Amino acid sequence: MSQLYFFLDFDLTIANDRISDIIASTQAGTLDKHELELMQAVNGTPEELKKLEQRFEKETHARWDLLDECFPRGPEDEWKNMILGMIEEGHRVAIISFCSYPLIMRRFLIERVNLPLEIVNQIHITFGIPSAGAKPEGKVNYILETKKALEEKYEETISLEQIRYVDDSKLNCEAAMGAGISSIHAIMYDDDEENEYYDERNDDFFMDLESERDMAKEENTEEEMEAQEEENDEGIEEKNPNQVSDASTLRTVGVFSIEEKLNPIINISNKTTTPSPGQNV
Repeated sequence: MSQLYFFLDFDLTIANDRISDIIASTQAGTLDKHELELMQAVNGTPEELKKLEQRFEKETHARWDLLDECFPRGPEDEWKNMILGMIEEGHRVAIISFCSYPLIMRRFLIERVNLPLEIVNQIHITFGIPSAGAKPEGKVNYILETKKALEEKYEETISLEQIRYVDDSKLNCEAAMGAGISSIHAIMYDDDEENEYYDERNDDFFMDLESERDMAKEENTEEEMEAQEEENDEGIEEKNPNQVSDASTLRTVGVFSIEEKLNPIINISNKTTTPSPGQNV
């Protein structure tokens, strides 16, 4: 099976704003080491997660109230349908973010993206501000950490070729590609070079994600056809290897193809952007 692992940035990729900056700039965003350690339970069992949410219910409520203007990027239900489709097709989804508020990201996925709780519980969240010196590598260390966590959780071996990393930061995408990880640049705006400011919203990266899913479906279909052909061939030989079977009793598997919408490997967009103040890298 052609299984993919979609690792998604959060701020300015799923959400239309930097929720971590909005929260961190207020008193409600104050964090201590103890809270960050406890937050690791966000990827724990349902019982551990429930205790965590109860323990920080007051803090989460205060932080959530700051996000009235934060919504998912793209057309209505685009992220909802995309993530549901990924998981229903057998792929895995993880969030990789420098945001230090995983309970807020979970709530956003449930209340703003409108994903069912059972789906959100399947999404691994790697979070937290990077340590000193980590930024030049983008989120490569976070990607490898998430890869290891999913391998242990699902007892799977994940190759870098199976990962599709999505981020609004060109630097983070380039760092991932330098490590051999296919990346999709979720460019936030088309750059208006003449006026030197961000001009038009750009959500074309959704087509790139759809294309990756389509290609995985095509590979799965081809694998299923090959397996069926082998099974049919074995059945014919077992019946009578020296006898030519009646054509009316055999069925040949037709060739199934899906039109490719984009190239198999998604490269960084050639479009350039002008960083806005405080843009995450």
